[in-house]
Amino acid sequence: MFPDAVFRDSCWDIMLLCFSGQLADRRICVKQLHNELDQSNTSLLRRIQELEDAGMIRRERDDLDGRRTVVRLTDSAVAAMSRFFQLIGEGIPR
Repeated sequence: MFPDAVFRDSCWDIMLLCFSGQLADRRICVKQLHNELDQSNTSLLRRIQELEDAGMIRRERDDLDGRRTVVRLTDSAVAAMSRFFQLIGEGIPR
């Protein structure tokens, strides 16, 4: 369902934060990820690059503030995350 890169270091946390942001229709910028994960910029940017190389996220300039970079899940990552949580939900007894 996911490439191996998703489960390295804080990559899964980045995926969760981006998925949560997209569900709430919120922009998630690199600085927000940095604050949430309390990582060095170098480590965070390395994880973002790994996820981008794996086709899970994309970076875009924020159209409201060109100084910021927004991180979003790709369509295939959103589909994988949705499916993942659907499968978890089906496994939980009601």
